[in-house]
Amino acid sequence: MDKLKALLVDDEMPAREELKYLLSRNEDVEIIKDVDNLDDAVIVLNTHQIDIIFLDIEINDDNGIAFAQIIKSREIAIIFATAYDQYAVEAFSLNAVDYLLKPFSQERVDQSVDKAVKKLRKDKTTKRLLKKLTFWKGDKMVVVGPEDILYLTVDDRKVIIETTKGTLTDAGPLQTTYEKLDPSLFIRTHRSYIVNLEKIEEIIPWFNNTYILKMVGLEDTEIPVSRSYLQEFKKIIGVV
Repeated sequence: MDKLKALLVDDEMPAREELKYLLSRNEDVEIIKDVDNLDDAVIVLNTHQIDIIFLDIEINDDNGIAFAQIIKSREIAIIFATAYDQYAVEAFSLNAVDYLLKPFSQERVDQSVDKAVKKLRKDKTTKRLLKKLTFWKGDKMVVVGPEDILYLTVDDRKVIIETTKGTLTDAGPLQTTYEKLDPSLFIRTHRSYIVNLEKIEEIIPWFNNTYILKMVGLEDTEIPVSRSYLQEFKKIIGVV
């Protein structure tokens, strides 16, 4: 496996510098960026390929746990690096790879990196196994890849999958079909819609500060982003 591309998020410079030094001694990690706030962290995540994030919990007036909740669907190994031990249970409920307590040691940092390597290797294997999906088209089944899927919706309790191979169906419910998809590529924008992030062509402002999405090759189709899913959508695509 190539070196893990790392992002460090901590509002205390001494802690960032200490962690940077310890990670520089680990041959499995390449530090891409270190930042002191979550706004900059979002920018880095949307402009760089990041494999592993070392995340403080109290970052200025923001909360690292809440941020991890937003990014947990991405293919990123999350390691909390903090002075507070009382958040460990909550952190691991978000599938965090590890929970590092300050002050850091070389041994613990290396252990965390090893855990991240194993997790990402396992995730990559699982993704490869699930890369192809099978849905119905009339009385036959059609095999599609994630790149073929534009969006999914529901109609009369049946899941409708709009693809480059035509309109396909699945038994549903929508959540069950959603769980078959790559969470780093597909996002729910509405209780009745899931979209392929790579197939969004236009994001159009709508009423109540929401959006309408136009998908590649579907000029007459409008996908709503409801208020319930708005904040997560904005974080993922980097809309301010």
